[in-house]
Formats: sequence, structure tokens, C-alpha cells
Amino acid sequence: MEKKRNDQKNNRSNNRRPNWEERRAAENANIKDVYKVGQAVEGKIALFFKAGKEHPDASALVKLESGGTALLLYSEILGYPRQKLNDVYKVGEKINVEITAIRPSKNRISVSTKPVMRKMYITQLEPGSVCEATVIERVGYGYFVDLGGGLEALLHNENLDTDFHNRKESFEIGDVTQVAVLSIEKDGARIGVGRRQLFA
Repeated sequence: MEKKRNDQKNNRSNNRRPNWEERRAAENANIKDVYKVGQAVEGKIALFFKAGKEHPDASALVKLESGGTALLLYSEILGYPRQKLNDVYKVGEKINVEITAIRPSKNRISVSTKPVMRKMYITQLEPGSVCEATVIERVGYGYFVDLGGGLEALLHNENLDTDFHNRKESFEIGDVTQVAVLSIEKDGARIGVGRRQLFA
């Protein structure tokens, strides 16, 4: 009788529905064949979650268009920490991301919005163009400004305008001003802007 109960119990556990980890493993089984690091893909925000008290900002799981689920860390958005992932996107919203890491042994895909967004905004900028900038940080050698879309640029002291007393102009955090784009390094890693070039 005892043996019969154990057999029934084993049959029930063998016929049970696969748990979340098993479903994810099956879903991501061929991730290396489908995805490559550096590949741009589309997906939908499935849910937001917080990793714990030490990470107060929310990360997200992204359901990828070609199958599989990826992790979008809270810091993988242009403009972080000023912009938060769950303030910019909503659950169910389509999102363009780039694959940053694939770990088939752990059934994990990591993605980022940064490269995709940076490429999109950089195509709109070219040396000589004029754009609006918001001052976000003061440093000894100038100001860091936000050009929009989380793109940051350096407004160096040498490129500030001067008044008729030859005093350099100054700004407060949050000030909005016009700047000329002076230089853009590959992939927008560094962007230089100026003010005096507007009046030359």
C-alpha cells in the first residue's frame, strides 16, 4: 500500500506543470543561436522589480520579440540617476534595447537602452549645430550639460562667453542655455559644446 502511494506521488510530480525556472530555461534554451552581443532588438516591458534595499531603483524584465526574457538593470538608461527606468517606461510598453551579455549556462540575457538611445540622439547632432542644454553639474574646468535624451556634454571654461569686462559667464544647476556642438567622439562617449562660438 505504501509503495502504491509513493508511485502515485511520483507520477503526480512527474506530471506537474513546469515551474518558472524550467519554463525560462526552455524559453532561453537557444538564446545563443538567436541573439548576439551588440544586437539591437525590440521587446516589451514585462514587469518592474527592486533587487532589495541596497538597490532602491527598479530594474525590469523585458520580453524579447524573438522569444526569451532579458534583464534590464535600473542603471541601463541614459541619464541615470536623474532619470529612473520606471519613470520613463511603463509595463507593456515597447522598448528598443541592445544585447550586452548572454549567459546560456544561467539562461540569462542582459540588455541596455543606452547604446540604442545614444545612437539615435547622436545622429541628430553634428559639429556646428546649435541645441538647447540644461546645466546638470559644475566642475572646476566647466559645466556638464544635458542635451536631451540623457546625452551629456562638457561645456569647458575655455568655451564660455565673456562680457565686456572679460568675465566668463556662469550658470546654476538647472539653467537652460543654447550651445554649439563642437565635437562628438565615437558613439557619443564625449561631446564638447561651447557658448562663445555662438557669438563669433
